[in-house]
Amino acid sequence: METVFLRHRCGTPIGPLTHWTLEVLWDALIINEDTPVSLDGATFVPIAQQQVLLEHLRTVVQRLNHGADPWPENIPVRAPTSGTASSFTQRRPYRSTLSVLLHHALKRSNGVLELQRVEEGTIRLSYRDGKIVAVDVEDESLSLIQWLVKQKLVPTSQAEKAEEVANSMESDIGSAIVSSGILSPHVYFEKVIVWSLITLGRCMLIEFTNAHFASLAIDPPSVPLGFDRFGSLLQAVREATERGQLEAHFSRQKHHLLVASPMEGFTMEDAKPKPRELRILRAIDGKLTLSNLIDRFGGNEERNRDVLRTIFFAFESGLVIFGADAQLATEEAAAKALVQEWADLQQKDLFALFGVRTLATDEEVLDSYTALAKRFHPDTVREHGAESLRTIKKKLFGYLRESYQEFDTATKRAAYLREHKHDPTRTTHRYRIDMDTFTPVESRLKKADHLASVGQYGEALEHIHKGLMVSAESHELELSRIYLEYLESRQHNHSEPTIGDTIRMIREIMETHGDVARGCSYLGQLYQVAKKTTHALHFYRKALALNPHLTSVQSEINYLEQTQQDP
Repeated sequence: METVFLRHRCGTPIGPLTHWTLEVLWDALIINEDTPVSLDGATFVPIAQQQVLLEHLRTVVQRLNHGADPWPENIPVRAPTSGTASSFTQRRPYRSTLSVLLHHALKRSNGVLELQRVEEGTIRLSYRDGKIVAVDVEDESLSLIQWLVKQKLVPTSQAEKAEEVANSMESDIGSAIVSSGILSPHVYFEKVIVWSLITLGRCMLIEFTNAHFASLAIDPPSVPLGFDRFGSLLQAVREATERGQLEAHFSRQKHHLLVASPMEGFTMEDAKPKPRELRILRAIDGKLTLSNLIDRFGGNEERNRDVLRTIFFAFESGLVIFGADAQLATEEAAAKALVQEWADLQQKDLFALFGVRTLATDEEVLDSYTALAKRFHPDTVREHGAESLRTIKKKLFGYLRESYQEFDTATKRAAYLREHKHDPTRTTHRYRIDMDTFTPVESRLKKADHLASVGQYGEALEHIHKGLMVSAESHELELSRIYLEYLESRQHNHSEPTIGDTIRMIREIMETHGDVARGCSYLGQLYQVAKKTTHALHFYRKALALNPHLTSVQSEINYLEQTQQDP
C-alpha cells in the first residue's frame, strides 16, 4: 500500500504512513482537508488538492458511519515488491505474505489459510492456536515429492512409483513413500519439517491473488511439525531466502532511510532471533540506510545475507519501514550543477572542451574523450537514482559524443581549426537548438510506432529518447521506451532486458499512472510471446476497451480466441 508523509508544526516530516493510518486519523478528526501531505517528505500540499486521496478518506468515513468494515479480512496478498508508490492513484490495498502469516499467529487462529494463485494452484496452511501444523500445496514446483527428488533423497523412478501408490490407495504422498519403503518413517518426518519451512519461506516471495481463511477445528497432524507461532516464520526466512533474491528485492530501497515501527502485540524478540539479528534491528535509528547496515554488519557472503534476511523479516512483518531516499537530495544537487556545467561547456571550442593542444594526437583526444565519457555516461547514475541527474547526463553524453565524432582525427581537427580561425566569433563547434527535439509527444509516438512496425527498433528508440528529453514525465513515452528496448535486445540476441523484467516495469508504471491502451497492448503482446494466452487476452481486451480504434489489437484477440477453440 502506498505511503505518505505528514508534517509536524516545526516542519519535520512524519512518516512514511500507510493509507490505513491516514484513514484512522481522518475518522478521529485529527487531520482534515487542510492538513499538508507529501509523497516524498519534501513537497507538501493540502489533502484538499489530492482529489483521489480526499475522496477515498471520505468514502472510508461514510462506510464507518453506516456500520460497514472498510478494512476487510480477505484482501489481495502479494509477494514483497521493491517499488514505492509515487502517486495517490493506487486504491487497492495489499498485504505481504509474511504479514498475513503473522496476523494469524497473533490471533491464535484455528483453521485453514488458503493462499491462491491464478495458474499454479493453492497453498493451504493449517493453524492450531496460531501455529502452522500442516502445509499442503497444489503447485507442482513446490511439492514435497519434487523437493525430495531435487535433494536426491528419492530417485525419480521411485517418486513416480510413490505417486502411483498414493493414487491407487487414495492416500497422501507421505504415506505412500513410507509404506513403499522409499524412506524410513523417522527420515521422512525429519525431511517434511525442513520442506515445510522452506515452502513457507518461498511463499513469502510469491505473488498470490488472494488469501482466504476458514475458521474450523483442526485435528492433530500425522506429522508433528513442532512449529511455534513466531520463531518458525523467521526460521523459514533463513531457510528459503538467498542473498541474490533479497538484493533484487531491495534494489530500489537500499539507499532509503530505515525507521523503526513498533507493533502492538509483537516484537522481534518474539521471533527468537539470533543475537546478531537483534543487534542489526536495534541499530535502526532513522538515520541509517540498508546499505549502511550492510557496511556495518556485513563483510562477507554469509554476514551480508544475515543483514538482508533480518531486514526482510522486519520490513515484511511491519517492524521497520523505509523512509526517504538518503541519496536523492545529493543527486538532484549534482544534476543542477551539471546543468550549469553543460551551459559552460557549450561556450568552449572543441580544443578547450577536450582539454588538448592544437597538435594533439588521435590517442590523446581519445583518452580525453574516454575520461569525459566515463564521467558523463548516464549508466553511472544508480538504477533508481534521481531522474533529473540521468536526464542531464544523457544530454551531456550525447553532446560529447557528437563533438568527438567531429574531432577524432587530425584531418577533422585541422578543418575545425581553419573554420574557427576564419570565424573568431564562433565559440561552439556546431551547436544549434534541434527544433525536432520539441516535436509533440503524439507525433513522436506515431513515428516510433511506424518504425517499430517495420523492425527498425533502434531508430524508433531515437525518437522516443528525443521526446523524453523534453517530456521526461510522459509515461506513454516511458512505456514505449521499455517495450522498444526489449524488442531491440531480442532482435540483436542481447540477454537483457528479459521478457519478465519488461512486463514488471510496464506494470509498475501503470500501477502508478493508471491503465492506458498503449501499455495494455504491450502487455498483451508480451504475454502472448510468453505463451500466457489468458493474460494476453485480458490485456488486449482492456486495451480495446480503452481505445476501440485499435484494429490490430482486435485482430490479435480474434486470433487467440480462435486458437483456444481449435482442437
